[in-house]
Amino acid sequence: MTDAIQKLRDELSLWHSLEHNNILSFKGVCFFPTALPDESVFSMVSPWMKNGTIKEYIKRYPKIDRICLLHGIINGLKYLHGKNIVHADLKGANIFITDDGHPVLADFGLSKLMEAGTGFFTDSFTSSTTNLKGTARFMAPELVQNERGKPSRETDIWAFGCVILVSRIPFP
Repeated sequence: MTDAIQKLRDELSLWHSLEHNNILSFKGVCFFPTALPDESVFSMVSPWMKNGTIKEYIKRYPKIDRICLLHGIINGLKYLHGKNIVHADLKGANIFITDDGHPVLADFGLSKLMEAGTGFFTDSFTSSTTNLKGTARFMAPELVQNERGKPSRETDIWAFGCVILVSRIPFP
């Protein structure tokens, strides 16, 4: 099995195992035919988020209660961390708003499952390599400065702080 296929299987397995109000739900997979015979494009299926990302939502509704949005994001992270999962790519573009105005975390392509209590990652559910992965402006300094830096609960919290500042969540 190629690395790309294994990474995709890991992401699907991880995302499928998650069930929380602040996590984008996984509905299934779909294959769309292409113009080439015997080829198709693979897609993961989730509910449509017509409100878009958190940044778009705040721009559209500037008087929205931003503390409630922050509370939802941190609840989603708390849920992941409680399952020993590190998101590893938290940013405004990976936070969508449901029809009823609640934030949901999405994009688990870089997420990792840690062995309980160790802070070390298992081989299963690891969908990135030791290369720097993620979005630089949301990455903790230890991930940018150290090529062997590993995503952790702490680096997720750093990214949460960056989401607050970059998305201007607490500020009108």
